[in-house]
Order: sequence, then C-alpha cells, then structure tokens
Amino acid sequence: MKKITIYSTILFLFLITKTKTKTETKDVIELNYLNFDSIVLKNYDQDVFVVFAAEWCPHCQKLMPEWNKAASTLKGLIIFGHVDSSDQVLNQKYQIKGFPTIKLFKHTKEGGVKEVIDYNGQREFNSLKNFALSFLESYVVDLQNVDQWISSTQDRKKVVLFPSSKFNDVPPLFKGLSRDFRGDLGFGVVFQNNPDHKYLMQMFGVDNSPKIVILDKNGSPISYYSGKTEYKQLKKYLSSFVSSTSENFENFENENEQENEQENQQENQKNQNFIHQMTNQNYQDICFLQKKGLCVILTLSEFNKNQNEEEKISLFEQMMIKLRKDPLFKSFSYINFLESDIDNSNDFMENLGDITDLSKNHELFVINPKKSKMVVFEGKLEDELEVYNFLDHIISGEGKFISLNKNQKKEL
Repeated sequence: MKKITIYSTILFLFLITKTKTKTETKDVIELNYLNFDSIVLKNYDQDVFVVFAAEWCPHCQKLMPEWNKAASTLKGLIIFGHVDSSDQVLNQKYQIKGFPTIKLFKHTKEGGVKEVIDYNGQREFNSLKNFALSFLESYVVDLQNVDQWISSTQDRKKVVLFPSSKFNDVPPLFKGLSRDFRGDLGFGVVFQNNPDHKYLMQMFGVDNSPKIVILDKNGSPISYYSGKTEYKQLKKYLSSFVSSTSENFENFENENEQENEQENQQENQKNQNFIHQMTNQNYQDICFLQKKGLCVILTLSEFNKNQNEEEKISLFEQMMIKLRKDPLFKSFSYINFLESDIDNSNDFMENLGDITDLSKNHELFVINPKKSKMVVFEGKLEDELEVYNFLDHIISGEGKFISLNKNQKKEL
C-alpha cells in the first residue's frame, strides 16, 4: 500500500451508534406489565405518554430519537414511557395491532379511570411535544384583578410570573409547576399586554422580565428567583416556600450555590472526558475495533487554510460538545499527526485508506470501520446546521458510502 504523508493534519473523531428502539435516555421509563399500573394508571398527577415499539420495526427505529428528545425536553412536565413489543400482556390489554403505537394516558382524580387518547400525528419531535403539552392543565391566574386574587389566596404564599414579550400564553414550565403545587401555592401571571403591567411591576419591585417573584400571604414580595429556568431547580426553589419558616429558604440558597458549583465542575469534567486525543496506541479502540457506530473524521491540513486552525478546532469542539448530549453520539477524539507517530503506523493507514487526494478538497468524512466504507461531507464546516443535517442523514441510512480503497458508491 502506498505510504501516505499528511501535513499539519488534525483528525477529529466521534462515534455514532445506529438508532435502536431501546431507550437511550433516563428520561424515558421502561414499562412492563409489572410496573405499568403503579407508574401509569395510579399516577394521578401527571399525564403519561407511552410508545409501544418493536426492535425489528424501521418506523420505530426512526421514531425513538425523536421520542427521546421530546422526553428530555418535557422532563418533569410529562412522563414518557416505552413498552417493548415482547410484552404480550400489555399488547393484548391495549389491543396493540402494529408498531409503533402511541397513546397518552390522561391524569385524573385519585380513584378515577384514566382516559386513553390515541396519538395519530407525525412521529417527529415538535408534533410529539405539542400534542403532549396540549393536555397540560394550568392552575395559573391571569392577573387582571390582582387585589381580588390576593384576597382569595390569603391562606397561602404566591408565585407571580412576569414573562417576556414572546409569551401570550402561560409557559408550559409554569403550568406544570402550578399543577405540582396546586393547593399549596397560588400562581399568577402578568403578561406584557396587561393594562396594569407597569403598575404591577412597580408594586412587586420588578425591574425587568422575565422574572419570578414570591409573595407572602398578604401579597408583599419576599423573594426573587435568579436561578436556572428549568423544572427541577424551580420546583426545589418553590418547595422552600411551602413551609412557613425562613430557615428552609436560607438552606435552599446555600444548597443552590453548592449544587451550581458541583454542576459546573461535573459539566467541565464531562467535556474533558468526552474529548480524547487519539494516539498510535489507542486509535484501534477509538474507531476500528468498534463493532457498532461510525467514525466522523475532520482533517485540517495544508490544503485547507481558509480559517485559522485554532479557531476551527475551537468551533468543532463546541459543536461536538453540543452533540455529546445526544444519546446517539458516544465519543469525540482528535489527533495531530505532527505530534505522534500514527502516520507511520501501517495498520492505521491500511484501515483508513488513502484520503490524501480527498483531503485537498474535503475536510469531513464519515467512516464505517466494520464495512471499510466512508462518505464525504460536501458542505461548509462553519455552518453548524449543515453539519448536523449531514450527520442526521447518515444516521437515518441515507448516506452513500464508498469503499476506502475503491471508487464505487454503494448504499450503506
């Protein structure tokens, strides 16, 4: 095989596993005939969105990444579940005739029978999300008469949201929290088209929006939320006001600072663990010994000097860090040929094939090590959306791979 010399080349690799029907996120609950009643039927507070899927079903395989994404986005608001086709008890009980079948189990009062609603919409993220949210009940009052609202909720503390101008309806997150704390806290919202908007901002000491303010039982402001706008954090914050003692809130503030510091440390550690340097000793483990998954390789060489190398490295690292949160992407590595002897490894070059000519005009490749095939990215690396769409097409099986050593195109 002809020896390949690559100048100033840096390779970035990360692995993509092929889509499965098994859930790859902890935000989707695996359901079966043993736990279905306790998690779904006897859950009287939250709606449960359930997919019945089969591993052999192509439509199920295409659905699951969208399902997982919706589950993560609506975490805390809607429960997402997955039932495998092998569970004949549930299949018969709910008359499952084909896969995937999607049903929403509407929450009801304790002891009531759950309403089961069939989902017949598109099997993509936005449609799934919007359908689930359409059933999310709200216990939030539009504060057109704030004095009357304060008077009617004198037995509890209150939460008031001043949303940004883009909201003409109560945000789903606030609806979900009002459901969780109904009976314990009063919830109100002041939209920017409210005639008394400016007056109420002054009344409650709010200088900008969006803002969440906590009122005591008499309607006087006692706290302003400044943390992350996410379900878990807000729920913990609001829980500290259900009790009448100020000690609980002080404890929350201290714990919140500690948790934020720990989360930042963990996130930095995850990013460090996610990005690996590829060497002559580990390249086999990173790519070519993988039984499943694809290697995506970026080359920065003397042929591609339209952007500073450090800038391009930084750009691509940020893209990969975002992709790390997707369960389909497993790892990301880089190699600098000038700093290692990997270019002298016959095994590596035999596995990789001759990409010298291609690297003159292209920077991004996807390799299937199991089949010794690759596909070339024709777009611009600076366009994140274009890169993501390219990888999405590969994952869905739409990429046309060529042999590493032949010029014949073939469907993967």
